[in-house]
Amino acid sequence: MKRILTLLLVAVMVIGIFAGCGDKEDTKKNDAPEGFSVGYAKVDITPSPDRKLPLVGGNDEKTRVATGVLERLFATCTAMTDDEGNTVILFALDTHGIGKDFLNGVRNAVKEKTGIDGKFVQMTASHTHQGPPLTPGGYGYVDGLGHMVEVVDKCAAAAEEALKDRKSAQMYIGHTRVPDLNKVRYYYLEDGTLLGTSKTNAHAPYYGQAYHPDDLLQLVQFKREGARDVVLINWQGHYRGNPEGQYTMYSSDLMGVVRNQLLDQAGCESMVIMGAGGNSSHHSSYPALNNARNTDYKTVGTILANEALLTLNDGMRQAETGKVTLEENIFHIQTNKNDYNLYTFGIGDVGFCMMPYEPFQSLGQDVRDQSPYAMTFIGSCANGNDGNFYLPDTAAYVSEGATSDKQGYGVSKKYVKGDSDLFHQQYISMLKKCFENGTTEQKEKAEGYVTDKEPYADPTEYMNAGIAPVLVKNGLYQMQTIKGGNVKVLLIDGKEIADELAKMTTFKVLLDNRDIVVGIQ
Repeated sequence: MKRILTLLLVAVMVIGIFAGCGDKEDTKKNDAPEGFSVGYAKVDITPSPDRKLPLVGGNDEKTRVATGVLERLFATCTAMTDDEGNTVILFALDTHGIGKDFLNGVRNAVKEKTGIDGKFVQMTASHTHQGPPLTPGGYGYVDGLGHMVEVVDKCAAAAEEALKDRKSAQMYIGHTRVPDLNKVRYYYLEDGTLLGTSKTNAHAPYYGQAYHPDDLLQLVQFKREGARDVVLINWQGHYRGNPEGQYTMYSSDLMGVVRNQLLDQAGCESMVIMGAGGNSSHHSSYPALNNARNTDYKTVGTILANEALLTLNDGMRQAETGKVTLEENIFHIQTNKNDYNLYTFGIGDVGFCMMPYEPFQSLGQDVRDQSPYAMTFIGSCANGNDGNFYLPDTAAYVSEGATSDKQGYGVSKKYVKGDSDLFHQQYISMLKKCFENGTTEQKEKAEGYVTDKEPYADPTEYMNAGIAPVLVKNGLYQMQTIKGGNVKVLLIDGKEIADELAKMTTFKVLLDNRDIVVGIQ
């Protein structure tokens, strides 16, 4: 306890030093090229495993100590400056979250080095569960504070480097959909109730997804004069996690795989911004995954990288850059006393919505669809998200849930039904203000961009169809009908269904001349 109090005292002193900085004149131009310009920097923030720091994420986050390095951790930084000299610096870090003390430390250090006001430094986290804490207390570990201070310094240096790296640029936007890669942790049970859980294989029988997952992959490409392109990628998913035996090793997860493959195969720098994925996991019905329960982050990252490369090759269109605009709001709700640092910013045809928690997928879809921008990135775990994690949507509160003391997956006492709508109203209003202060005319969103399904399916669709649930007994998959009737199992690729169930994660049953897809995990 004495050691923890000492660390916290030192932390207060360090944060105070940071807060005292920033007396330099607030300059806009910073020697940027004429017109719109973009710069990029990437810095390694992996600590040595010898420092014995904990890995953040999961129920064992305070005791799971790093034993090695699987994939190195990085902070990526993109500086964007309009033709009037207004600049926003965007960070994406391989870390679990962006705490307020860390955010303030970086903002003050960046202002000291560059003169750029702190609110124009925007930070988001990948939410990997295999990185150390970036908090003053360091979860009570002796090197926790020292590591946070080092990363603050590295981020400030990266911001300075990105500003120096700025080159005249044109902006292109594009999107694709990656179906069946995401799944949402809500399922309908035999009696029609919802079950919210991440352990779906332990709760058979169930009828399938109660949710239509968000499968949109968004890309912003900056083509720079005399320098590598910079690509921003937005995926509305969740970190993958690593196979058994690697969970105590530092890992940038699928984000590092995507960055490396874009650099190796297309010669472009990139940053991956994780969007609304609080209630999502990676779905094993994606053909390339085969049995995803034994597939690690490399496969998921490779799928996303390949889809991004295909889109960059033949799916991008030029967008207007316009003016850099930003809105900020310190938001409060009655449910708890937390300050929520809400930010939106815009660059021409592209808006950015920075959420300081893990929003459920339908929340990201809703904001994105209502945004006035042609494309809107959703950034999660952003800008000071201390303790403000899952933000459930309204539908989560109708679930019976996996346990008797919870209404649904991700539901906690921090929020009540309807809180997510309050946040949405703020974000839509802020995005509209950013857009109105910009210099572009509103454009129609590209074909296939807007969500074409309601987030939740009607449970009666499943019940009335008489879907055959899957029972798991003694490791064997068996078929069972409900409401009587004859159910015929279709062959998959001409092979017996029993042989394929060990490999496949979806199968079809034929009932009343209708094909029904039932997912199993």
